[in-house]
Amino acid sequence: MRIYGRNAVQATFKARPNDIIRLYLAQKEKKNFSHVMKFMANQKLAYHLVSEEELNKISESDRHGGVCIITKRPLILGVTEWFKLMTKKPKALCLCLENVENPHNLGAIMRVAAHFGVSGLLTNRPDMATTSAAFRVAEGGGEFVTLVDLGDTDNVMTLLKKHHFTTLATSSHTSDLSLYALTKDPQLKSLKSKLALFLGEERTGLKAQTLKDADLRLTIPGTKQVESLNVAASAAILLSHLYPHYAH
Repeated sequence: MRIYGRNAVQATFKARPNDIIRLYLAQKEKKNFSHVMKFMANQKLAYHLVSEEELNKISESDRHGGVCIITKRPLILGVTEWFKLMTKKPKALCLCLENVENPHNLGAIMRVAAHFGVSGLLTNRPDMATTSAAFRVAEGGGEFVTLVDLGDTDNVMTLLKKHHFTTLATSSHTSDLSLYALTKDPQLKSLKSKLALFLGEERTGLKAQTLKDADLRLTIPGTKQVESLNVAASAAILLSHLYPHYAH
């Protein structure tokens, strides 16, 4: 996997240095990545000082920021494995993404999820969440989010409820209450200590069955001058309001 961009590469080096296979660096970035170069030399791994033009070809992007690494792919958990980890946690706040596959949206969501410390990012498109573009947009957040392959989205709602999660579906059209009503007492106290937020892709949103099966349907109030918010913007707003109640 190619990871490029200063913050993304620094985060990978911090989180899993032993997964790095090769480093490509522009001359101007030598000072900023001298510690990575030293590590590569000590591990007898290759690093190369290359031109900006060569980095464009290696990273397959002109937004590399002067650095690109080749790494092993980050770990993606299966749903069963992730649920085992969640049984040990008194609180949990996770995101469930249904058919969200734009790597830039996924990267922005990973950045937000890392900031608010979500317990898991469940997606049926983990292949798109682990693209180079997604990791660049995440600005390092991709290394600090637990990615979970939820597989068949039709079964995940049942599994979450079985493991004592309140399931909350977001929609710009159908709702039981607004986000702002939810976060006022005593509404939030009625929820379980583990919460799963469902977000759908922007064109069609969540499937009708997902909206039907969720414990609650939630909307983010606004002027209605636009049909809906970008999915990453929605994730940021939702998590910013819920984080104080689920932080651990």
